[in-house]
Amino acid sequence: MGICFVGKRPFASFLDDYIPPRPGPVRSILDGGTMDTHHGAWKWTVGQRARIGGESRKWYVCDTDVDADTVWIAPGADHPSLVRSALTVRRVHWVAGQQPAEMNGRKGAMRVAVKYRYRTDAVPATISHGAETLDTPDSSSYAIVFDTPQTGVARGQHLAIYVGNVCLGGGAIDSTVPIV
Repeated sequence: MGICFVGKRPFASFLDDYIPPRPGPVRSILDGGTMDTHHGAWKWTVGQRARIGGESRKWYVCDTDVDADTVWIAPGADHPSLVRSALTVRRVHWVAGQQPAEMNGRKGAMRVAVKYRYRTDAVPATISHGAETLDTPDSSSYAIVFDTPQTGVARGQHLAIYVGNVCLGGGAIDSTVPIV
């Protein structure tokens, strides 16, 4: 995979030129055991295939903890730990300069479609003002609950919010809610 502004160059190699390695464990979500080591949790993303030497089954990244330098993996692309039912997003940039009128008030909510990965379709969801899952909710946090649980949703990814074909805004995913 390349990066548009540096051309055809592997992303991990690009990061190595600017960020010193921070090795850590690659752990199984099943038992917490160390399956391998890595050189930087920031190089991994939820849903990415984790190639573990000597393992016959396929493993996938289900979470990363950059602060603890830990990558968590699960066996199989359909493991429940890869699925998210909801997320929180902070510091949303609204294209109109303010949130939609339907969102006014602490109980404001509306039906939307959200897109959290490039080259995927937007999926139906409900957005509500002020995320209950955060320790200190503030006026710039929102909870988004998917109609159908989704895979590949990760902290740090950016999310776009739509009504029909109109993009209302977007922001960075702050936290996710796994189904397990």
